[in-house]
Amino acid sequence: MLKILGFLDLITAVIVVFVQLGFLGPAVLKFFAVYLLIKGLLFIKSLSSVLDIACAAYLLLMIFGLKFILAYFVAVYLFQKAVVSFA
Repeated sequence: MLKILGFLDLITAVIVVFVQLGFLGPAVLKFFAVYLLIKGLLFIKSLSSVLDIACAAYLLLMIFGLKFILAYFVAVYLFQKAVVSFA
């Protein structure tokens, strides 16, 4: 199960970068924002879950066109979570 969540985090990180760079439209972020929100709420007692909820909130802002350099920090955070889950 941990590897599946890590794989989804990896895909989310790549999608965030692609949307930030304009390769994909922001509509694709809906699924991943909901995924991060649900995952964050399921494991709410840990700091990483709170950060997942914050990332989900930022993805929702990206859907409405707000793109900042913060997207790269979100992508790096999700990427490192994916790498740790594969280890």
